[in-house]
Amino acid sequence: MLVNAKAPQMKAYLSGAQAILIFYVLHLSGTPVKTMGIVFFIWIGIFNIFVVAQFWGFANDLYTDEAGKRIFPLIAVGATLGAVFGSKIAG
Repeated sequence: MLVNAKAPQMKAYLSGAQAILIFYVLHLSGTPVKTMGIVFFIWIGIFNIFVVAQFWGFANDLYTDEAGKRIFPLIAVGATLGAVFGSKIAG
């Protein structure tokens, strides 16, 4: 169970702040842009997996088994359709 209701939001905000700090330090240290691009690519991949896992963990804590069996398929379908149509709209 989550100890604090705002814990998921804080984790997401702190992860974003951590990224800004890391890339700022890399910039100050004179790291080449190409290297920073590679580091950003790796970081964004890890962050995307982390956010999805965090969302489903939060949803699991939020809903009962019965509600989860009813609501989670709708969320999954919405996420899939959003990915498909969002990419088509974006170009």
